Amino acid sequence: MNGSGAGDLYVPNVPLQISKRYILKKELGKGAYGTVYFAIDKRTGEEVAIKRINDVFRTKTDAKRTLREITILRQCNHPNIAKLKDLIVPPDEFTYRNLWIVQEYGGWDLSKIVKNYTNIQGWGERHVKSLLYQLLCGLLYMQSGNLVHRDLKPSNILVSDRCVAKIIDFGLARQMNQQYKESKDTTMEVENPDLLDEPEAGPEPSNVHRQLTQHVVTRWYRAPELILLQEYYNAAIDMWSVGCIFAELLQTLERGKRPQPLFPGKTCFPLSARRYEKEQIERFGEEIRAETHQLMKIFEVIGTPPREDLESLDDGPMKEVGRREKRGEYRFKLLVLGNVGCGLKSVICRNPDNSLEKSEEAEFAQGPLSILYRAVKNGTSVLINVRNNHKLLCHVKAFDRHCNMVLENVKEIWTEVPKSGKGKKKAKAITKDRFIPKLFLRGDSVVVVCSNPNLKD
Repeated sequence: MNGSGAGDLYVPNVPLQISKRYILKKELGKGAYGTVYFAIDKRTGEEVAIKRINDVFRTKTDAKRTLREITILRQCNHPNIAKLKDLIVPPDEFTYRNLWIVQEYGGWDLSKIVKNYTNIQGWGERHVKSLLYQLLCGLLYMQSGNLVHRDLKPSNILVSDRCVAKIIDFGLARQMNQQYKESKDTTMEVENPDLLDEPEAGPEPSNVHRQLTQHVVTRWYRAPELILLQEYYNAAIDMWSVGCIFAELLQTLERGKRPQPLFPGKTCFPLSARRYEKEQIERFGEEIRAETHQLMKIFEVIGTPPREDLESLDDGPMKEVGRREKRGEYRFKLLVLGNVGCGLKSVICRNPDNSLEKSEEAEFAQGPLSILYRAVKNGTSVLINVRNNHKLLCHVKAFDRHCNMVLENVKEIWTEVPKSGKGKKKAKAITKDRFIPKLFLRGDSVVVVCSNPNLKD
């Protein structure tokens, strides 16, 4: 069992490996798959989050999801992705049922931040801008390794007291090439409604509570290509989710306003469970076609797709929905789009091929970074004087005093950050998305071009 010191949390049946190394302090949350605890590492004093996954082999799907998340987290090393700190190896690999995973502690989840933003001193545009930028940094890092999260939502983003954002929960993530073909064994479908996550109803009436429990992936952040069951999709589905999150963050800039999801649909067939269809329609008291309600919510805000976008869809009944329904164009009724929100319409677009490029996160950086942004975005060469721009480039060992920075040169690098008078920290592998944020380091930082072993094929 866990230690019983003052302020410690008593948890029965804690493995010896956990109780020896960590002090469980409080329960952070409980879900269908287990419980998450806040703990302190006895050796380092570091704050960590420990996830206990109950009955990990309950179903094949659960086991695969857990294995996938562990595998992905082992390969990721980015400041905006919660790191895997430790995995407790059970003493008997043939009989264990529960699994304990130790991760970086990230603080509150973003859904709580959005709900309680009025209690955060000084909350404003700079917080929204910073959180969105960090989210895009983490997303670009994942996409540089062909990794798609597939379940981005506010509750899967942690925010620390210092406003550092970290992406969590990679149980539904996939590694793919340019496009991913959904297959039977990986489809995001309901397998056991009693075991699924239960998102809060938000702006919807309480009578949709039962219906909301039928979803694995929160429908409000789900891209249209998933709703339409397109056979192929790509990383643009994560960008759609980012846009939905961005919309909620923007609403926090309107003082006194309670932020609401941008697309609060009630049903999303065929990914919704169908067994209560008739009952649901009666309870909602609306004449709606249950299987298209989420899609209709999207059309109400951004309008129906133009003909060219409709023709790009796979043939099927859902293709006819867009042809029949005619809605207005871009009616962002609840949002005040200032400078910080100018890119929202580019993210929330109907055709994933036309969505905002992920590398355009660099637009959030100011000053001299714009020259590197253009070089990376366009794949062009740019002449940079290292001596006069040491704060920008630091010291680039791979080049002469005047160097050409091209796309191929900045895709994969290492950074080495000197400590003041105490030697150097161990170099950490990073990819091109971290190149830009790392330029904010001190001028004596060292940038060395080399291969990156951090992301495996």
